[in-house]
Amino acid sequence: MGIFDEKKQISRISFREKLKGVSGQIPGSPGRRYSMKERVKIEKELFGPKFGGHISEKEFKYGLKKLSRERLKCKTLEEKRSVERKIRYLKKIGGI
Repeated sequence: MGIFDEKKQISRISFREKLKGVSGQIPGSPGRRYSMKERVKIEKELFGPKFGGHISEKEFKYGLKKLSRERLKCKTLEEKRSVERKIRYLKKIGGI
């Protein structure tokens, strides 16, 4: 069950509230969690003002694709792992 199961798009405020409400547990990384501030920071970085007041499922997938491209540009293993964690977390909450 993901964020976009019921609707094709959700408001930015609703998206932020859902990020605050879901668990910060990162899939595939036992014991690692994102704090509420980190989750909101991820939302602001990926889905900035250019997306407007609503975020559609298509824009959400675009954000994941953007992270995948960023992962390829990472120079160190730790940077790559950090980006991979973000991708896994967003896929989990997005239901992808």
